[in-house]
Amino acid sequence: MTTEEREQYNKLSELDREEYDLIKKKHPNWSHSQIITKLGVSVEIGKRLEKGEDVNPDDPTVIEEILKGAKKFLKRCGIIIKEVFEAIDEVLTDVGNKLKDFWDWLWDYKVY
Repeated sequence: MTTEEREQYNKLSELDREEYDLIKKKHPNWSHSQIITKLGVSVEIGKRLEKGEDVNPDDPTVIEEILKGAKKFLKRCGIIIKEVFEAIDEVLTDVGNKLKDFWDWLWDYKVY
C-alpha cells in the first residue's frame, strides 16, 4: 500500500476499514482502487437493504442509484481516485443511455 493509499484507508471509519480488510483478504490480488470501489458499492447496497429498498441488478435505475451513492460515499470519506470515478462515470453514462433507450421504447410502443 502506498502512502496515499494508506492515508485514504485511514480516512475510513473503523467499520469500513474492517470491510476493506475483509475484501482484501478475499481478493489478495486486487488493487487498492478495486477494493475501494467494492467497498463503496457494498456500503451503498447495505444502506438500501437496511431500508428495505430494491437492489435488483437488472434494474438500471437501481444500479445508477447505487453507483452514485458509492461515489458520494468515497467523496464523503475524502477518497478521490480518478480512475475509480472515471469508471463509475462511464458505467453511469452507459446506464443512462440504457434508461433513455428503454423510455424511448416505451414511448414508441405505448407500453405504459
